[in-house]
Amino acid sequence: MKLQWKIALSVALVGIITALFVNIVLYKYLHSQGMAEAKQEARQTASLIRTALLNVMISTGGDYKEIEKVIKDIQNEHFMSFRMVKSAHVIKQHGMRLGEEPADPMEAGALFSGKIIESMDNSHKLRIIYPFVTDERCGQCHVDMDGNPVGIGVVNGAAVLAFDLSRKLEEGRSLILYILGVLTLGAFLFLIVILIVIDRTLTMPVMKIAEAIKEIKNENYNITLPEVDTHEINIMAEVVREAAVDLSKRRDDREKVISQERSRAMEIEKFVRGRASSLGLDVESEIPEIMGRLTSAVDEVKKKNMVSRALPYVHEEKSVMTIPSEPDLIPAVSAYIAGLVEQTIGPAKAGSLELTLDEALSNAIYHGNLEVPSQIKADDFDKFYELARERQRETPYCDRMVSIYFDHNRDSLKVRVNDEGEGFDWKSLMSFSPESNDLPHGRGLVLMQALSSRLEFNERGNEVTLHFNVESRMPGR
Repeated sequence: MKLQWKIALSVALVGIITALFVNIVLYKYLHSQGMAEAKQEARQTASLIRTALLNVMISTGGDYKEIEKVIKDIQNEHFMSFRMVKSAHVIKQHGMRLGEEPADPMEAGALFSGKIIESMDNSHKLRIIYPFVTDERCGQCHVDMDGNPVGIGVVNGAAVLAFDLSRKLEEGRSLILYILGVLTLGAFLFLIVILIVIDRTLTMPVMKIAEAIKEIKNENYNITLPEVDTHEINIMAEVVREAAVDLSKRRDDREKVISQERSRAMEIEKFVRGRASSLGLDVESEIPEIMGRLTSAVDEVKKKNMVSRALPYVHEEKSVMTIPSEPDLIPAVSAYIAGLVEQTIGPAKAGSLELTLDEALSNAIYHGNLEVPSQIKADDFDKFYELARERQRETPYCDRMVSIYFDHNRDSLKVRVNDEGEGFDWKSLMSFSPESNDLPHGRGLVLMQALSSRLEFNERGNEVTLHFNVESRMPGR
């Protein structure tokens, strides 16, 4: 799926979920507000009805016809039902009509407490029980159970008003749906604007960058990227532009090198062919091999020249190697380390270093890790190497390693060789002078001492450090 569709679907999904959530929350809030307003309007209407009824009762002396007329007018106007509930002393005084006794404990409680009681009988029907509490005017008409005028604060009865709030709630619901529809449409339009902005400022520039990267991959570096207001996108575009310029330059340099190599090969071939007949060479079979050798030789000379240019900037060089107890590795390791410094100390000193390393590694492997005594070599040369080969396959000898630490700077060279053997009494051997020729063994130590500037052993005797004072041949010294 393309980027713009992913972004569009993501934004649309977030927008739809947000709109649904907002609509649900807003609907519940507006519905609760509408219900509260409908209840408040019913309370006000109930208060007005009670006042009107009380005035009619007082002005007419309790004329039921006038009271019923007022009640009918109110019912037609306010979509509500009305019922009177009388207290016991009023029933005794004026008698009781149908439905004037309390219908449930709430109505009885209102007559007893004189407090207004509200009850939602269902989701849209509100019942308000409004008691009639006597004041100084009521004693003129009403008497108590003993025939005396009722006192102030006595409940004579209650008006039970049942309001149907469905119409009011339906009107509110229609208004709510209208508001939500307008808000949803506004959110939809806003979402479209957001998608357009995202497409212009993010999607299209990123797609352009992706197309440019694809062109670069196909080695087409002539790309054009638009300028946008987004800082991060501009950084990406600039990086891609710089990459295209850099890769274009590298391609040109590569083509230039290829052209030079081709010219060089042609010159070498021309040179060889010009002398082929005088050298007795077969033009078709031997010239390609000779050209390959000449090319390799030229490349090696160029490589050494490049290395010599870098040497003045090398202040220190270090290397660490860990090898198994395999004698075949000795000349390879010695040649490798000697080759690291040959450019700076010269071939002669590099040869002395290689010879000294051979001896140190030989001692570490044969006498250190494999623990083959030197005396055996003096007595029986073949037995010495036969025992060494056997111990290369035996535990613990075959598991032991030799570590070589190489540290070289412009003035000195230090090589430390460490084995995992038991060590030896190097002090007794080092007490002999290098000129002595009557040593039964230990001639290798004499050689290392003679070729190095300083020779050091650790106390255990399983580590030797070779120091060399080198006169660097680096340019600029």
